[in-house]
Formats: sequence, structure tokens, C-alpha cells
Amino acid sequence: MPEQTRKAVEQEAARLFGTGSVKGVLLLLDQYQCPPDEPHRVHLAVLKLSEGKIELLKHFIKQAQDDFRDVLYWAEYYGRKGA
Repeated sequence: MPEQTRKAVEQEAARLFGTGSVKGVLLLLDQYQCPPDEPHRVHLAVLKLSEGKIELLKHFIKQAQDDFRDVLYWAEYYGRKGA
């Protein structure tokens, strides 16, 4: 997993959605109240799962609100060989 900072979140948002969409993507991510010790990890997981699609971004933000551990699992472990 890349370094988990706000800058890493911004860079990943730009990579997936384009630099012109970063502000809007960050606003959507900031609607989710993350665990205080790992907000960037959850944001990066949601971005990864979104595959650059705004509908999926919104879907996985909602999933994170229900249980952030699900999105962490899906992004970091699901489908990994040996996991």
C-alpha cells in the first residue's frame, strides 16, 4: 500500500479521476467520517475500489460508512494470492 497521507490520497484521486476532478472527489471522501487513526488508509481503499468511476466511489463510501473494515479487506486482501 502506498504511503498513507492526504497527499497520497490527492495523487491517487488525480490519477484515477483526472486533476480537474480532485476537489470534487476529495469533497465526497471527506463526507465519510473515518476512524481518526486511519482516514487516509480508508480513503485510498475507497479510491482503489472505485476504479475511477464516480458511481463506484459513492457506493464504496457508503459501504465504508456501514463498516470501514469491509472496504479495507476488499481493497487490500480480496483476490490476493495466498490471502
